[in-house]
Amino acid sequence: MPSTPPAATAKVLTARAKPKTIDIQAQLTFAAQARGVSPFRIAADVVRRRIGPQRLSAQDYFLLGLYRPELSEADRAAFVSEYEISRLNAKLQPTLEHAVYGLMNSKLLSAVLLRGMGLPCATTVAVARATPAQLPCEVLVGPEAVEQFLRAEGRFPLFGKPDGSSLGVGAASFLNRDGDMLRLGDGTRVPVRRLAQEIARDYPAGYLFQTLLRPHPDLARLIGPIVGTLRVLSLRFAGGPTPLYAMLKLPGPGAMVDGALSGSNAAAIIDLETGQIRRAQLLSEPIGKDLMHSHVTGAELPGAVLPDFAKAVELALDAHRLFPHLGVLGSDVILTDTGPILNELNPNPLAGLVQKAMGQGLLNEAFKAKYREALALNGVKLPIKGVRI
Repeated sequence: MPSTPPAATAKVLTARAKPKTIDIQAQLTFAAQARGVSPFRIAADVVRRRIGPQRLSAQDYFLLGLYRPELSEADRAAFVSEYEISRLNAKLQPTLEHAVYGLMNSKLLSAVLLRGMGLPCATTVAVARATPAQLPCEVLVGPEAVEQFLRAEGRFPLFGKPDGSSLGVGAASFLNRDGDMLRLGDGTRVPVRRLAQEIARDYPAGYLFQTLLRPHPDLARLIGPIVGTLRVLSLRFAGGPTPLYAMLKLPGPGAMVDGALSGSNAAAIIDLETGQIRRAQLLSEPIGKDLMHSHVTGAELPGAVLPDFAKAVELALDAHRLFPHLGVLGSDVILTDTGPILNELNPNPLAGLVQKAMGQGLLNEAFKAKYREALALNGVKLPIKGVRI
């Protein structure tokens, strides 16, 4: 008899984001009861918003809580799909947007640029990649070089992430090494050689090792020991970039990152004037159930003030000012124990998280007016095909 092939070794680093899955039938029943209508009427509304201008999936419909009886039709129509917001973002950007996207998609190159312009960023101490390059950090070519780096004394703690990835794919914190084993931020222990081989094999374009950041003590008391990214979205107006909203990501219990791979992560919308949390929401829950207390520390969330918030917003605007031709920019800032630093820039910021945090659609009347002003400055005439603005 032929021998059974050995089972494939599980990956150390999470390879892909988990797809959103919900029980559609159960959600239909729940939504119909909540709204006091038949399941057929809810199903018809789901289909209408899927094939109509909003292009919302069934999962989006239920997770965004469009069935809530307190919503008016205008409230429901304000929610946008990622397809629609991407089209809107594209209209706000210049014709050379792809060059900017390429630069910002590289976490290493964008950090080199920002640091060179005097803006604080995370420190990259090494990058693992398939080919050598002249970079302002140690370059690790091949699994042996990665392993040697991880075995060196005084390396830890570190944070690692692939260059060009998103949603926390491949990201992890490495706290210390005990002999041949590395201890990760979630408490798991993995062989050094196995991790080095996986990084060299799976991320030939680049895997960054950075100094592990710690949250500001006041933020840690609020959301826990893992840094939570503050997303500041700014639009270009005649007087320069101005923030439209600020949103804080809250990592879940035991998570190493605040991205979509954390099974119980949350998001909070922040008042731009006061730096206070206005509302928070578990991202796995449909809109309508506010998160009143941190699911990590138990601290009360609404009304809590973020440390260094004004400095963080100004730092995000400084980043946007470096690209004055961009009509929209999402700047990710981390509120660390040494002050705010820039983490990443995104010229195509999507809408899913902020709509969950706000509990309302991005194209509400207040935001619509600001988007229209920014579009007019960019010479865009309305209407825009595929965008309800």
